[in-house]
Amino acid sequence: MPRLPVTVGGSEAPPAAAYPSGNETILIAEDMPEVRQLARSTLAQRGYQVLEAANGSAALALAARHPGTIHLLLTDVVMPNMSGREVAFQLAPERPGMKVMYMSGHTEDVIVHHGVLQDRVAFLQKPFSLPALSAKLRDVLDRERVS
Repeated sequence: MPRLPVTVGGSEAPPAAAYPSGNETILIAEDMPEVRQLARSTLAQRGYQVLEAANGSAALALAARHPGTIHLLLTDVVMPNMSGREVAFQLAPERPGMKVMYMSGHTEDVIVHHGVLQDRVAFLQKPFSLPALSAKLRDVLDRERVS
């Protein structure tokens, strides 16, 4: 099934208030370069420190080299060789306070197959708007951690 591109909406840019900001560290694991770069630039412009990986293995290696806190993993659900869910599970023992937000352009049945659509799992459907990305990410970061 083809994956959908990210969209930024209409021709007029939304007001700056539509893009919540922060200073946390976000690890992006996304195999589509244009989606990864758009998410990186959007979040960096909003004050976040962004670590960028093109796949699950690269995300694990980058996290292993990063000495500081990673507040949130923003990961595609379906990637070659390692799903976003697998990346999150492998990072969890070393990064117990890290939150996870999944994104996908695949249909719901594919996402369910990867074990992501469950209660209390943060999920953003592609295509998404830049304000939606910023707002959902801020919401997830501000939530109390559920055990």
